[in-house]
Amino acid sequence: MERRGFMFVILKFVGIMMMISGVIGFVWGDKVITKSEGFVDRAFSAPKGWMKYLKWVYGVGLLLMGIGVFTIGVTEFGQTM
Repeated sequence: MERRGFMFVILKFVGIMMMISGVIGFVWGDKVITKSEGFVDRAFSAPKGWMKYLKWVYGVGLLLMGIGVFTIGVTEFGQTM
């Protein structure tokens, strides 16, 4: 497989992983962020009860970025002939 073609396979895989993590963020985002201790808890600290609303923002952001990266991989955008 040509090196350039392999790059687009990687972009497709990364896009799928981002979309999956976005959906997981919709479902379990508030539980993971509020119960974790360490960097995630400090980086995403918010008033109590707000994470049930902010998880949708994080999930939508990851989902849309995943769709964009996957689309670039599928269409091989930017590849010169």
